[in-house]
Amino acid sequence: MDRMRDTCPKSTVVKLRGQVLYQTFMDQSFCLASGASESYRETSKESKDSGSPEKTVTNRILTKASLSPTYSTSLDLAEDIPQILVVAAEFEVKVIALPSFSQLFVHKCEEIPLVKAQATHVRGYPVLMCLAADGKIVVLSLPSLRILHQAPFLPHSVEIEDAICQKMSFSEHGLGIYMASPSEVEKYTICSELAEQAADSLGELFVACDLPEPPRNSSSFLKVIFL
Repeated sequence: MDRMRDTCPKSTVVKLRGQVLYQTFMDQSFCLASGASESYRETSKESKDSGSPEKTVTNRILTKASLSPTYSTSLDLAEDIPQILVVAAEFEVKVIALPSFSQLFVHKCEEIPLVKAQATHVRGYPVLMCLAADGKIVVLSLPSLRILHQAPFLPHSVEIEDAICQKMSFSEHGLGIYMASPSEVEKYTICSELAEQAADSLGELFVACDLPEPPRNSSSFLKVIFL
């Protein structure tokens, strides 16, 4: 308990309007902080025979640096802002510098609140995909929180407690799925490049077939012959 009291500064409460929907962290190079994961190792027959090292593929999406925000500040970002907190609530989204807890960017949702939010990557850039209460998909840049894309998605308004919000998910590269009906799952994307490949990435529906009735023991062909 003493250790936590020593490392946590005082008066570091982030207040937002509405229910908190999502939070994530970014490092000093404005890349999304991903969870710990092991690298995928690809081993082929040639590498086993020749003794060459295995091909290691890192399970990580590299963030492009061209959309990094530029804002005037006297602080050294590499030293004084080692980590950034992104918090999304119903009526506002804030970007907070850590450990100073100074507010860097804010996006207000005064008229139409948000009901769902998640950080992801589109074309290598970090973005915050949000679903608004009026059924629109809103994409904000990270960490500057500029509106990059806004388009209608659902034909009706939604709330946080609605079942469709619980059965809807955002994924990498602007992909996502949601339950269109109790028996239908619909896949969508906000990236034009992936939209052109949507037909190629569709799965095949498995339909269970009834097996033919097995032969009875009394009418077995071999049994009749040997009798």
